[in-house]
Amino acid sequence: MSEIYNEEYYHNGCGPIPYEEPEHWVEFFGMIADRIVKDIHPQTVLDAGCAMGYLVAALRDRGVEAYGIDISEYAVSRYGKMCVRSAAWDR
Repeated sequence: MSEIYNEEYYHNGCGPIPYEEPEHWVEFFGMIADRIVKDIHPQTVLDAGCAMGYLVAALRDRGVEAYGIDISEYAVSRYGKMCVRSAAWDR
């Protein structure tokens, strides 16, 4: 399954704005993180499917102990410094 979430997916499969263009996504996930913090007040968060770690980074910027995991070797190895790769689906 991890082969589905490759470079082409993150460049073409996430709508009109490639996922590799952080300006848009940092702002987008920043708004989501603001809402999560305001409504839920979490101390710790695990973002399962973190991709490039935008939400994890935004939550950490807001004082939340946030972690991420993803199956995409492409996203995690190139961009997801906040996330780790799970090989659970590599069977």
